[in-house]
Amino acid sequence: MLALKSNGSVVAWGQNSQGQGTVPGSLGIVEQIGAGGYHNMVLNTNGDLIGWGLNGNGQTNLPEAFQGVYQISCGEYYSALLLADRGDDCGTLNGYTVYEGGDSIAFTTVSNYTVTTLDWGEEACYNIAVNYDQGYSAWTDTICASLITPTFCNTDTLVAESNYNEIELYWPSREGYDCGTLIGYCVYQDGVPIDTLNGTTYTISDAAYDVDYCYYVTSLYEEGESVATDTVCISLITPQLCLVDSTSAEPGDNEVTVSWQEPYIFSRNRANSQTAP
Repeated sequence: MLALKSNGSVVAWGQNSQGQGTVPGSLGIVEQIGAGGYHNMVLNTNGDLIGWGLNGNGQTNLPEAFQGVYQISCGEYYSALLLADRGDDCGTLNGYTVYEGGDSIAFTTVSNYTVTTLDWGEEACYNIAVNYDQGYSAWTDTICASLITPTFCNTDTLVAESNYNEIELYWPSREGYDCGTLIGYCVYQDGVPIDTLNGTTYTISDAAYDVDYCYYVTSLYEEGESVATDTVCISLITPQLCLVDSTSAEPGDNEVTVSWQEPYIFSRNRANSQTAP
């Protein structure tokens, strides 16, 4: 497969038995592409035709230098070019007028034009007319296009940990091509948004013991909100509530005295703190 990106670069993938999937590094800014069975050919903005891949029938060789290439087509074992007729029958070429929705929006002398004013979800339709000294050609057929809507990439994994006092959430950052413009994250607790933030960790300090809380996180973009991570449920670690040691009762004439030793962990920690330098 061969694809032309909006910045004029080319990407290829799939079978590469004849090198057709390895894009040369010096193509320049490409404006036309053609993909054959085992070879490819492109036309860059300098008017250069470049082919690579299988060449058993000369399909990547050019028999002469062609001018005014309008379109490239590649078959399994051949390459074909459609040449624009710029001779006396057409008139004296000046350039091209671009129409959007029936209105003229630009004049250009090259065979491409980039539109940067569309909004997400908006579709626009275009026509081209050729401008000659002698007048204008008829309009081309109408073509319509819209921006590629970002996929609003979500974070891969949400992890939750807890101790006696806090619940800690953390997740990896997720950004990529066509994801949108990331502005932060939204944390949900039991289906309700509780905070938005820029970082990838979040601490809950007001959780109660013996209560399960369920969390998920979404990524926030200027263009919208991603789907949520998987839901993770967790609770605080409940303290062990240690028993006292060595309970005893001492009877007297008028009263009974009940005595005990505090839990060992506290007496040990106190002793360690007193002996510390």
